[in-house]
Amino acid sequence: MSIGDSLLILRVWGPIIGPVLAILIFTFWKDWKREMKLQGRIEALEKDYKEVLFPLVQQCSVIIAQNTVVMRRLEKVLEKAGSIEVQDEKDLIARLLKDAAAHRQDAE
Repeated sequence: MSIGDSLLILRVWGPIIGPVLAILIFTFWKDWKREMKLQGRIEALEKDYKEVLFPLVQQCSVIIAQNTVVMRRLEKVLEKAGSIEVQDEKDLIARLLKDAAAHRQDAE
């Protein structure tokens, strides 16, 4: 294949290949720009997750653990109160508060 043949092929196919090649290059460039923009958004979201959500989950875990301890104490106090005969609701509440305060002092 000589240079003349190459020029002939270019002359015949050039008007078709040029616009197609331009469209392909433009499409690849546009997709690349979109990917770069999305990458920035993903990195920003991941940074927020690390800075906001992880500490929040850790705090919630601590609070849930503390709540579980308190609920176990309350269950023990209620079991103890169930074995005591109570004449009215106010008496029960007073005894529960007294037992909880005593238990709190024992725990400290």
